[in-house]
Amino acid sequence: MEEDIKTQLKKAKAIYQKKKHDEAEKIYKTAYDEDPEAFTIWDRRFYAWALYHLHIKNPSSEEDLIKSCELISELLIQEDTNKVKVCAYTTSMLKIINYFKDNSYECLKWLDMLNPKLLNSNPKSMNRDGRISKFYSDKEKWYSLKTKHLLDMGEYEETIKFADEALNELDEFVNNSDIWFKWRIAIANKELDNYDEALKYLEEIVNSKNDWFILKELAEIYSLTGDYDSALKYALDAALAKGDIKYKINLYRLLDEIFIAKDMDEDSDSIVELIEAIEDDENFVEIEKELKERWVEIKFNNQQRSYGTISNILGHGKAGFIKADDGESYYFNIYEIQGDKSKVKEGDYVSFFLEESFDKKKNKKTLNAVNINIVDF
Repeated sequence: MEEDIKTQLKKAKAIYQKKKHDEAEKIYKTAYDEDPEAFTIWDRRFYAWALYHLHIKNPSSEEDLIKSCELISELLIQEDTNKVKVCAYTTSMLKIINYFKDNSYECLKWLDMLNPKLLNSNPKSMNRDGRISKFYSDKEKWYSLKTKHLLDMGEYEETIKFADEALNELDEFVNNSDIWFKWRIAIANKELDNYDEALKYLEEIVNSKNDWFILKELAEIYSLTGDYDSALKYALDAALAKGDIKYKINLYRLLDEIFIAKDMDEDSDSIVELIEAIEDDENFVEIEKELKERWVEIKFNNQQRSYGTISNILGHGKAGFIKADDGESYYFNIYEIQGDKSKVKEGDYVSFFLEESFDKKKNKKTLNAVNINIVDF
């Protein structure tokens, strides 16, 4: 009987090599059901690849995908893909992980079928019309999904553990993904009431990425600790930063709480009006535009406007430099221009405020020109 199975396995291999995956799978299944011990490691690999091509690469149904991946987990163990070119086990698990990437429970279950330290750590790349685009390595993708879903599931200590592990294990981060690992560490610490740790990571992040929702988290934590001056600073920064007004409604509620804490009753009344307008979907754009003028006034309360000339607009058109009347040169982003940005040109005379920023290239704090207005003579 054993000799007969070996003959069948030899036949299945020959059929598989002719890419007749369905025929090969049938023979492998019959033989495996009868005597799995007769399978060599190579028989198991060929059977696994047949399953992959038939049911995993382009699955016809979720049930087939799951059953095939479960069977492959019996047939094989994970190999180190930094040392071997391909591994049917790893390739299959990565496929089902991607299939369930938006389902926290299922995705985490299949992520646990892989040891991230055995995943390839080299970022993937693609040449698009002579331009090289980089994508997550399998290892970075594993850590990214793991930490995202752990955070979504409220597993905060595990989130911190694996995000910290990612920062130590990965030698290269695609698209500044290290920022997002730090972000998840910060949010998890916030949820655990470890405010000092959360602030440490968020203030490090904001030096590289100052999106409104990051500034909002800083404002919220400072508010929770009773530091309403810092909370107001970051809340105003978030309110004035780019972003869809409707998505900012919780930020505006936080800003209202901060105004109340600082006895700024008129500003509280005004922002309540904005919140109600957003909820009623009426005139909120006009109201926010008016309020922004007041928020700028509060933010730069102790600072006089500076004046100067736009001396250079960089080739990509997204930033440039202003030569101030005092002789200093200040960097600015084009989105800081108030009004029609398309008409800005070198030689324009402008007024602006100065705001502390961080120069990543020089790795030091700097002053940038912000809230820039063209001066009409």
